[in-house]
Amino acid sequence: MENIEKRFGRILRRLREEKGFTQEQFAHHVNIDRSYYGQIERGEVAITIAKLESLASGLEMQLSQIFGSLEKKEVQ
Repeated sequence: MENIEKRFGRILRRLREEKGFTQEQFAHHVNIDRSYYGQIERGEVAITIAKLESLASGLEMQLSQIFGSLEKKEVQ
């Protein structure tokens, strides 16, 4: 089973792309170093709840929406 960081990273990438951001643009938008943001999308790091809130805000989403996407992916 794939770990939660990798599943989260895949979902985050999809959501970012749906908003039309490149990785670099989005990292700048949410004030995160681009290389660190890349690690998040690749599931190489675990992030804090505060960082998750910042990412959700940058995507104009609620945390519950992101978690809902994560749960749906788990079921499939």
